[in-house]
Amino acid sequence: MSLFRVVACVLGTALLAVPGDASSDTDLAWVGTLPGFALKDKASGETSYMVNGDAKQAFDALAKSLTERGWRIEPGKSNTVSLVSAQRMTATKGDVEAFFHMKQAAIITKLIVTTRTVAPAPAPAAAAKPAPAAASSTKAQPAALPPLEFYDNGIRGSYRCEGRRVSVNGNACELTLEGACDSLSVTGNGNRVRVLAQIGSISVLGNQNSVAWSKAGNPKPPRVSNLGSGSSVNAE
Repeated sequence: MSLFRVVACVLGTALLAVPGDASSDTDLAWVGTLPGFALKDKASGETSYMVNGDAKQAFDALAKSLTERGWRIEPGKSNTVSLVSAQRMTATKGDVEAFFHMKQAAIITKLIVTTRTVAPAPAPAAAAKPAPAAASSTKAQPAALPPLEFYDNGIRGSYRCEGRRVSVNGNACELTLEGACDSLSVTGNGNRVRVLAQIGSISVLGNQNSVAWSKAGNPKPPRVSNLGSGSSVNAE
């Protein structure tokens, strides 16, 4: 048996043996303690690890560890992209949503983890007494819009952010974002995205992507993280 297979088998067995811990914190710091995972970089809402061993086996074991610790794997937001030897997965626990993206290129395997806090579902409202006539003119506050999420390939068009978070997980999309955006995350490949108004942060994890943001709409440049291969993030 080759040394590579021995390392992969040992890694997979060790990860599968991680005990469940439903009370563990949702900051995901424990991922870096798993055998074969070594912390590389850590920033606000985004952490990267180097992974030793077979990428798919380690990714499957990570998913099992998440489930044992009380995380819910979102089936509609998890897939395998064989073209770039990558696996993606979204998991939620409490008010935390985490996106895992593992990429394997030659002998280098890297895991990128991004997290965000999501608003809890509102509790059912109790029956209320009729409001006095004087208060009947009060306008209800509009509900927060859900994030813009693109999972299909080849999407083209213009979309309004309206303050929302935007994630592009598909491939070969050509998108124009209008109105202020909270953040943009691009994990797919070969996408072209133009942001015409204000945006808080831009994160690019996929390969061969092109993102352009507006100088006119951003007196203060957005926070940028570009970890993809052959990707660019430029002002225009």
